[in-house]
Amino acid sequence: MNLKKFKLYFFLIIFQILNIKLGYTSIDIKLKKSCIINSYNHIYKTEKASEEKLQKSIKRTTCSKKINLMFLNLLKSAQGSFTTRNFQKLYLPKDLGVKVIIKPSQIKISSFIKILKQLQLPNNIFLKELSSDNKFSILTLEKNDQISLSCEDCSSPGKKTILVKVKNFEKNVSYSVPIELTLLTRSQIIIPKKNIDYFNNKKLFKSDFSKKWIETTFPGKYFKSFDKIIFFKPTKTLKKGAPILKRDLIPIKLVRPFTPVKIILSNKGIKLSGIAIAKKGGHYGEVIPLKNKKGKRVIFGKIIDFNKVNIEI
Repeated sequence: MNLKKFKLYFFLIIFQILNIKLGYTSIDIKLKKSCIINSYNHIYKTEKASEEKLQKSIKRTTCSKKINLMFLNLLKSAQGSFTTRNFQKLYLPKDLGVKVIIKPSQIKISSFIKILKQLQLPNNIFLKELSSDNKFSILTLEKNDQISLSCEDCSSPGKKTILVKVKNFEKNVSYSVPIELTLLTRSQIIIPKKNIDYFNNKKLFKSDFSKKWIETTFPGKYFKSFDKIIFFKPTKTLKKGAPILKRDLIPIKLVRPFTPVKIILSNKGIKLSGIAIAKKGGHYGEVIPLKNKKGKRVIFGKIIDFNKVNIEI
């Protein structure tokens, strides 16, 4: 073997050795170009759940912070089911160079409202949208988890605490998640059609007001008697379009003491009228003593209008 052949064989051997080493290095690189995100089978979330809250949807991860953030952004905007393939194809840049595996293979994302709609609420009570700062704005469930809801006082509007009970019969595990929410009711209120000045409007007219439906947690604070508003006067200037509260009005005297009033006697649909003397003044709805003009007998009646009293026999 001459020197030239020896050099040729030597270089061929070195090339084979380097090729084998490069092959192992290539395999090693391929193994490193994959990562796993371990999550849950079903994720319930509020519409504006924060990134911090969404972090709870990741059990474990070997992926970079950048990829984890992409996964959380997917959860923030998605509804329905998605798979590893969907995530890889639709949400990751093609030049990322990393194969991302999501476990379980399919994840379902639903709105938190979907759970809360299982509450058996009266027809006039409904749920206000959950705020993003709710303590539990995300709920994660394993494959065989089952949920049920309970509420001690959900028959009226206001702030409530709902218990979401999660139970896994296979693992014999159960826990409860308290959810703070607000229940609303629809209520018809009265609003002024224009500004009604306190100093220049001691008398109110129905033509200056209109009715409007609103959603509220406390319907009892509003003045709602549209036909009776003429029996009240404002305690302040009433702003155009602003709901009228009970405290915004005070009743006016409809009957003065010792003045003649018209009395209406009602009995089983039959009505008779007459005149009596009011022994005491009063506002709408108050019961006052009356004296018959032709005798000393005292009767009682309820004020229903200006100098008008109803007596039920």
